[in-house]
Amino acid sequence: AHILTDTKIRTFFTDWFEDFDSICGKGFEACSLFLERYYTENYKFVRPSGNPLDRRGLARMLSIDATVTSVKLVSIDSVDIMDNRRAAVVMYTTDQIFIYKGITNEDRAIVSCVLESRNGEIRVMHEHRTSGRPIPKETRWSSIE
Repeated sequence: AHILTDTKIRTFFTDWFEDFDSICGKGFEACSLFLERYYTENYKFVRPSGNPLDRRGLARMLSIDATVTSVKLVSIDSVDIMDNRRAAVVMYTTDQIFIYKGITNEDRAIVSCVLESRNGEIRVMHEHRTSGRPIPKETRWSSIE
């Protein structure tokens, strides 16, 4: 029950992103409760700027510094489960729409994420986000088909 499997990790990501999207635009308390549910106490997030945030800092950023309007999981690009089956490194692609310092950002970013299984619960320990690039729009070719 305490070991990680590919299926458990993919289910965790589905639940996590559904819950994440449901707190978009909510306040600090909602963000804090979400982060408490899905992230370890010693969680670190490395932003594209290189500045790391802890769990409380991320809650502040998501609820005070930025207005997040949408977070969607595009794909899980790789899942590497460690030999002890209690940790995994996951690369995923996400589309994030948010307003930061008055500027609307519509970013597609790739994130490396370290997951840990402790007492049967999966939690995010560490994330590192790439700089965002524009979310791809439909091409003129796809509208012709």
